[in-house]
Amino acid sequence: MESARALTDSTESSMSTTVTDDADDAVLQLQLQQGNVIVVNELLCLLKQKCNVMAFDDLVQLCVDFYTYDEVETSREVMSRYVGQKQLGKLHGTEKDVKSRTLTAMTKICMDPGIQLPTFGAADLSRIPPLDGDHVDVSAALQELSALRRAVPAMSQLKREVEQLKSMLELLKAKSTP
Repeated sequence: MESARALTDSTESSMSTTVTDDADDAVLQLQLQQGNVIVVNELLCLLKQKCNVMAFDDLVQLCVDFYTYDEVETSREVMSRYVGQKQLGKLHGTEKDVKSRTLTAMTKICMDPGIQLPTFGAADLSRIPPLDGDHVDVSAALQELSALRRAVPAMSQLKREVEQLKSMLELLKAKSTP
């Protein structure tokens, strides 16, 4: 939390900082001039940013394996402030089962376009798990590859046109030079 406070000390005066200390957790919020709120929580930052890029089950499993029960519970409490306890209540069972079901519910909330969540940020990047090729949504990569393949013929056509213009320019220079 120390690094997060240092981050806010160096920000412009157009932001205000709110540190809320509840029983077990501290939440850092930055209130931007435009009314947007940035909440510092690494798990929620990961979920919000990757829920539309990674496969749902892979994202949940990655978080179950990387984050502790306490981190998941803290993130659930933070998110429940914005969606209500009814949608994200405390679950019961074994820690691993509760972690998995809580992360599943939180990911579903992040994916729901009807729910307005604040922007989540990370103060400690070491608390965001590394992602490799196994965790990337292949369909998104294939769509991007397809778009690039469609762009290649257009680039080839532009190259031909540039070369034609260069040759025409050289002809004009040759005709104008006595």
